[in-house]
Amino acid sequence: VNCSPYVIAAFDALWVPVGPRHRQLMQSNTKYAGWVEKLSGGTFGSKWQRRYMRMTYTGLHYYETDKPNEKPKGYKAFTGSSKLITKMDPVAYPKCADNRFKYLAVTVNEKNEIFFLRTSTEREHNELLDFLREALEKLRLSMVGQDPNPGRWRARLNGLVRESERAKAEAEAAVAREVKARRRRDALREELRKEQGENAFLKTQGDDLDEQEERLRQMLADAKAETEAEAERCKQRVAAAAEARERVIERQASVRTEIEQTKENTARLRAEVQQLQCLLVDKTEERRVAEQQHRAVTSRWHRAEERTPAASAKRNRRQEGLAYHPPSASKAADATARQLYADAEDTAGDTNDAAAIGG
Repeated sequence: VNCSPYVIAAFDALWVPVGPRHRQLMQSNTKYAGWVEKLSGGTFGSKWQRRYMRMTYTGLHYYETDKPNEKPKGYKAFTGSSKLITKMDPVAYPKCADNRFKYLAVTVNEKNEIFFLRTSTEREHNELLDFLREALEKLRLSMVGQDPNPGRWRARLNGLVRESERAKAEAEAAVAREVKARRRRDALREELRKEQGENAFLKTQGDDLDEQEERLRQMLADAKAETEAEAERCKQRVAAAAEARERVIERQASVRTEIEQTKENTARLRAEVQQLQCLLVDKTEERRVAEQQHRAVTSRWHRAEERTPAASAKRNRRQEGLAYHPPSASKAADATARQLYADAEDTAGDTNDAAAIGG
């Protein structure tokens, strides 16, 4: 078993029998207080500083004054590996070359820093040196303890060594088993990861297939609904077309009837037109005859008036708008003339009516 130097030193101290010195050290009140100079800044410190120090076997505090309640300027802890340095080489430690002072040093803290001290008198130097030796010895004894039977500790140490070796072997075996188990676990994890990846892939594919199936179902439902709607629209269009066909047939029959009626009306109108044309021809002939008769009557009328003495007076009164009263002597001639004139006017009116109808 590889043990640290501190453990080895502790077991070495256990083998030292308990004696009066041990009891004296453990029962003593190891303390020191006084003015001491310290070197600030380590091995190559900048200057020496005079400080008031209070020390125990665990460490030292230093102050600027010796007041009881003053806050310390610093603290240095003694450890089980702390050592005293009493011989100072002026070449190695140039700050310790002044012969007017007495120098010593002690390693402090866990890093074993060298803490330099000096006194102005031999007595102070010896007192400080004796205290530090006693304090470090008491510290080591208090850290490891003592036993009146060191052999028991030695046997226990041997047993502990054997148990440590056995535990080490078991630990190595356990480590080997753990390494094997870790490899197996890593392999299983890798297989599990692969299976999880495959399962995730299959699940993804299954989800995709389910989505596709759902989409297809939705598409089929939409297509079915659209087909039914289109069929209904087709039925409506067929019904509308049938109704339109019936209306067209009815309209065709009505148109045929109207055409027949139109043909009949056209034939009737043609016959009427022919009749009217014939009547117009007849009326035109009658008008021509009537005009001839009218001219003849007018001519006879004028001749008669010229023969009648009162013709000139009658003509004058007619021009003046007076009523015509033929004389009694010529009543028969006037009556004959009026009848002829009326017949001529009637004949002319009929002729004009026939011409208007023909037009």
